[in-house]
Amino acid sequence: IAGVVDFRTNSNITPKLLQGMGDEIIHRGPDAGSTWMSENRRCGFSHRRLSIIDLSDAGIQPMSTSDGRYTIVFNGEIYNFQEIKDELESKGMRFVSGSDTEVLIEGYKYYGKEIIDKLVGMWAFAIWDSEENELFACRDRIGVKPFYYYHKDGLFIFASEIKAILTHPEVSRELNYKELPNYLTYAMSSKKESLFAGIKKLESGSFITLNKGGMHWK
Repeated sequence: IAGVVDFRTNSNITPKLLQGMGDEIIHRGPDAGSTWMSENRRCGFSHRRLSIIDLSDAGIQPMSTSDGRYTIVFNGEIYNFQEIKDELESKGMRFVSGSDTEVLIEGYKYYGKEIIDKLVGMWAFAIWDSEENELFACRDRIGVKPFYYYHKDGLFIFASEIKAILTHPEVSRELNYKELPNYLTYAMSSKKESLFAGIKKLESGSFITLNKGGMHWK
C-alpha cells in the first residue's frame, strides 16, 4: 500500500505520482495494481495486489464503501473476517465480494475506529473519509505488516516500504544519523524511526488520525 494526503493550498497529488509509488513495491503485489484519488485531490492511494482470499476483480483495491464516503488500502489478512461479516449481515449489511477488505471497510463504516477491537490478524491499512477529509491509519498489534510515513507542513506520505515514499519529489534521501548506533548495534532502527531523516514508522498496535488540524495518534 502507498498513499499521499496533501492539505496544502496547491495539492500536488497526481495519478502519475501514485502509479510511480505503486511501481516501487510491485514485488509485494504482482497480481494487479490500481490507484485512486479523491475528488478534491486531497488524498490519493496506490495498491499492489497479491490475491489470496477473493481472487476475483471484486477484491481489487483501493476499495470504497457503497456510498463512496470511505476508501481503503489494506495490506494483510483478517483471520476472523467471516465472523465479522456474519455480524454485519445480521444488521442488514450486504456484501458484493468474498474479501476481508470489504468486511474491514464496511466494518469501519458501521463501527468507526472501534472495528480494530474486533480484528484478529495482521494488517496495515489507511482509510480516507471524503466527508470529513480525514485519514485513519492503523497497524496490527504485533507489527507484522509495515507502515512507514513522512509528515511535514500538511503533507503526509505513507507506504509499505520506504522506497515508495522516496519517489515523492519533496522527500530527501538524507541519512538519519541518530539512528546509526541502533543499526550498527542491532541491525535495525528503533521502533519509531528509520534510517532516513523525516521518515518514521507507525508503531505496532497503534493508529493515527490525520486531518487539516494535524495528526493525532494512539
